[in-house]
Amino acid sequence: MSANSAIIKFGFTLHKEFIQGGKRKHSAVCKFCKVLLTETAGTTSNFYRHLERKHRDRFLDYKAGQQTDATQPTISSFAQKVQLYSLQSPRQQAI
Repeated sequence: MSANSAIIKFGFTLHKEFIQGGKRKHSAVCKFCKVLLTETAGTTSNFYRHLERKHRDRFLDYKAGQQTDATQPTISSFAQKVQLYSLQSPRQQAI
C-alpha cells in the first residue's frame, strides 16, 4: 500500500509507513473524524471499511467518483475474433 492509494488520498491525512516489532505498518488520520487508523497487512481494507461504516455519505461520494478509465481495454477486446470462410474462399484454400 502506498500514500498514492485513492482511498488514502480521498479520506485520510498524515499517512505514515513505519516498522514496529519487525512488521511494516501504515497509519493515517481520518479527515472527517480525526481517528488514527493503522494496518499491518499492506492493504487499504481498514481505511476503506472505516469510511464505509463511519462516514457512509462521504464513502458513497468516493464510490461515485470512481470510474473505470475510458481507455482501458475490455477483456473481449483481447480475444481474437473468429472469422469463418466459405469452402470456396481463396483465404480458406490458402489455410
